[in-house]
Amino acid sequence: MIFEFTTSKHNDDPATLQEHINRLAGRSLLTAIHDSLANHGYAPSAVDQEDWGWYTELVAEMPYLIGAIVYQDADEVVDANATFEALIQVWRTESRKLFGLINYKKKVHAPLDDPFVTTLDGIIQALNGVENVRVSSG
Repeated sequence: MIFEFTTSKHNDDPATLQEHINRLAGRSLLTAIHDSLANHGYAPSAVDQEDWGWYTELVAEMPYLIGAIVYQDADEVVDANATFEALIQVWRTESRKLFGLINYKKKVHAPLDDPFVTTLDGIIQALNGVENVRVSSG
């Protein structure tokens, strides 16, 4: 599942982006989603970075991986009213053994009718500064 939208309230401070390995924005957005998930009774992992953006994981009846990125230039001075495109991806994950030796996670986009996706959609729609939400199955 992919959520694309604009945000004007969840932009990362460019100075802090310089401190991160990935230099990608999205931490503040995913932190807001993380906190809302916790308020809905889920137990997401700490927000962390990857080379493609930011992520959190949770284990409910089915494990999920949630990735986020805000398309904000790490070197750009951000105006308080700036609006950026953002993307959230949701995968169902399944731990597997590769050749019986290496653990890895198989990722499949979560479907539109998934109850967790419905909850996440409500959380994203309710975030301050989020507009023009578009949802696709990936």
